[in-house]
Amino acid sequence: MDKARSPSKLAARARGASVRHLYVTREVKTYAIQENEIRTLGALGTLATIFWSVGSGALSLGLSMRVNSILQVQIVKPNQELASTLMWIFFVIAAVCYGVAIILALSRHSIWNTIRRESSSEQF
Repeated sequence: MDKARSPSKLAARARGASVRHLYVTREVKTYAIQENEIRTLGALGTLATIFWSVGSGALSLGLSMRVNSILQVQIVKPNQELASTLMWIFFVIAAVCYGVAIILALSRHSIWNTIRRESSSEQF
């Protein structure tokens, strides 16, 4: 057996990937935020996402009903009226949900800008 390949030398050799540490300095901004402001920002973001999702679902239902009414050859009159009414209801729901989501997103952005402005180092 070769001396370079002896089991004792293999066991002593380091195995695996070598790790090189890179030391990076970075600058971190800190903001003076109260706990209720963090919760408010999180809640506004969550609500905006929920309303945006509900609006997208309502819009897709309304559009699919519209496409079905265009492509279908024969529709019974009561079904056509119901589909037309529901389609517009879904469009209104989508518009309202999108509007609320945009208002919530703008409100969140406004709160965040206020926090940045109040936490700027120029005031201290």
